[in-house]
Amino acid sequence: MPIFKLPGLVRELIVERMSFDDMFIFTLCSKRCFDTVRKIFRFYKDEYQLSVNLGGIEHACGSLLVETPSIRQLITVSSMEKLEWAPFKKEELFPGILGGTPFMGVRENLSTSTFWEDPNTGMKVLLLHITELFNATIGVYIYPSKQFSPLPILNFINERQKTIQFAKVYMSPCDERYEAVLDCLNHVKDLEFPLDMVTCILKYSNRKWQHEKLKFGWAPWIKNSHLMRMNCNSLEIRSCSVQRKDLNAYLKAWIDGAVPRLEHFSLLRVRPHTWNSVFRGILHQENPDRVLMNSLNETRRPVKTPVDIYRNDGTIGTIFCSLVESQLGLRSFRFDFVVWK
Repeated sequence: MPIFKLPGLVRELIVERMSFDDMFIFTLCSKRCFDTVRKIFRFYKDEYQLSVNLGGIEHACGSLLVETPSIRQLITVSSMEKLEWAPFKKEELFPGILGGTPFMGVRENLSTSTFWEDPNTGMKVLLLHITELFNATIGVYIYPSKQFSPLPILNFINERQKTIQFAKVYMSPCDERYEAVLDCLNHVKDLEFPLDMVTCILKYSNRKWQHEKLKFGWAPWIKNSHLMRMNCNSLEIRSCSVQRKDLNAYLKAWIDGAVPRLEHFSLLRVRPHTWNSVFRGILHQENPDRVLMNSLNETRRPVKTPVDIYRNDGTIGTIFCSLVESQLGLRSFRFDFVVWK
């Protein structure tokens, strides 16, 4: 029986019980099918996350990941040339059309592989289809890739939405496309560089960073002059070469009104014996009543009494020094500066 001859409630119950790959194929059948699925997802907007992986998969332009509490589905985008040696039987493949662009697809366990004449075009029409289906913004993971450039897709995403929800950059800073990639990430809310950022990042160190969250792994190039260009709500640096004089200058600049967006600055692997010199020339007061909450994946134990400092406009900031132990048992000292707004 044709599904659209069924009552609306019954039709929605049938679609809700489809697997994601069945649902994805169903949305390709017609605009009415697409609208039926979109109507269902409209009620679950806070429960799913969309992210696109650029690079990182051999012979693939990238992939789109859809996650909900009950679904984790990957849709990969590859060149049609890969079909020549892919281990799929012809009867397993299904034809499809998105945005007037034909492709071939195959369903696998928890994933759907798609093959296109032009993978960049394929990724664009797939992104357009999925983001309209969920009516949501997406996040981006950027991996090294010699065969495909992430720039066309990043430019397309920037044209489609005002902000990118989050981005994690795993590319090497020595990649000739790195600076252009950074330019595409100016409007990312949550930007993270998980890998070690080696000395060749120095040529990008004069950039101005303005994000809700900014997080670095190992960044030996960061000094106070670079911190002044990081006007973010939350700034976390796992390890860098910041010295006590840098922290002292940073706090003095904050008192005079610098980095006005700052709410939380976190720095791991600091030396606790430099604690007192950080406050040289700064009016400060110990406040044992201040509390900094632990995150879920680490245990934090205070080793110094929290200290309040005061900005010229009356805003209060508190510095915490803690001993942090991760789930792996690794220990390090941590500097936290929290602005109370």
